[in-house]
Amino acid sequence: MQDIWNSWTIYPDIVIGLLLLLGIYLLLSGPLKKNFTFKSVEPKPGQIFLFISGIILFFVTETGPIHDLAEQSSFSMHMLQHVCLTLIIPPMLLAGIADWMIIPIEKNKWLNKSRKFISHPLIAFSLFNITFAIWHLPILYELTLKFHTVHIIEHLTFLITSTILWWPILAPIQRFRLNYPMQIGYIFLIPIAQLIVFGPITFSSNVIYPHYQITEKIWGLSAIEDQQLGGVIMKVASMIIFLFFLILIFFSWYSKEHSSKKN
Repeated sequence: MQDIWNSWTIYPDIVIGLLLLLGIYLLLSGPLKKNFTFKSVEPKPGQIFLFISGIILFFVTETGPIHDLAEQSSFSMHMLQHVCLTLIIPPMLLAGIADWMIIPIEKNKWLNKSRKFISHPLIAFSLFNITFAIWHLPILYELTLKFHTVHIIEHLTFLITSTILWWPILAPIQRFRLNYPMQIGYIFLIPIAQLIVFGPITFSSNVIYPHYQITEKIWGLSAIEDQQLGGVIMKVASMIIFLFFLILIFFSWYSKEHSSKKN
C-alpha cells in the first residue's frame, strides 16, 4: 500500500480532455480575443491563474495516488475527490472566465434560452443534488469502482452539474447572478440538501459500499472508520467552503450598498 503514494497513473482520456479545455481557454484569452469586438474586460492575471489552477487540481485529483486510492481502497480519498470536483474546481473555473467569453451564448437565441432554463436556481440546485445523491447509491457507486469509464462519467457529471450549481453565484456576467440576499439563501440551502447523502454515510453503523470491506486500508482505519471519515471530510469541507462564500457575498453586498449611499 505504501508504494501507491509514489505512483502516478496517467489516463490519456483525462489528459486529452484537460489539454483541449486549457487550449481553448488560452486561445480565447490570447490570439482569438481580438475577434470579440464586444469584449469589455480582458481576463486578469488572477483569473488566468485561477482557471489554470483549476485545471491542475482536476488533473491531480483524477490521476496519481488520490485517484488510485479512491478506486482501490479508500472511501475517504474518494470523498476528497468529490469535494474538489464539486466545491473547489468549479468556482475556480468560473472565476477564471471573462464576461465576454460568455456573451456569444447570450447572443444566440437557442443557447440563451437553454442557459436561462438550466441555470435557473431551482433547476441548478435540483440538478446537482439529485445527480450527487443518485451516484452515491451503492449499486451505481460500486460500478464506478469496477469500471474506469463509469468512474469518469460520474466525475464529469459532478463537474458539469456543480458548475451549473455555482452559476447563480459566480456567473462571469454579473446580471446572470442572483441578487445578494438570494445568493445567501441559495448557499445556505445547499449543505442542508446534501444531508441526504452525508447523514447515512457518516452515522451508519454498517459499511454501505461492500468494495471497501475487502480492500487493504490506509492509516490503519477499519472500513467503517474510513467511511465515517469520508462523511466528515465532505461535511466539514462543505461547511468551510460555503462559510467562505457567505462571508464573501456579505461583504460584497455591504460594499455595494456603501458605495451607492456615497453616490
